[in-house]
Amino acid sequence: MLSLGENNLTGVLPVELFRLVNLEELYLSSNGLCGVIPAEIGQLLQLKELFMSWNQLSGEIPEEIGRLVNLTKLFLNGNKLTGRIPETVIQVIFMGYLF
Repeated sequence: MLSLGENNLTGVLPVELFRLVNLEELYLSSNGLCGVIPAEIGQLLQLKELFMSWNQLSGEIPEEIGRLVNLTKLFLNGNKLTGRIPETVIQVIFMGYLF
């Protein structure tokens, strides 16, 4: 688990973060993170919970999140994301929580 919520983090998400391939829970909510969610997020194949709500993230939700077959909780609310939720993402988290 990596819990960095409410830590006043700013800037873009570094792609190096997504090299933590054994990570199961990632909490980044309530910071000042901006930019897009990198496609490299699809490398976190063990991820079960992803909390990135209440930041300044923009762009579309990357389809690569659909690779995260263990994902049960995905919180992206409170950002500036645009576009539709990719079908691959909907299929993966159908039985989990999506916000």
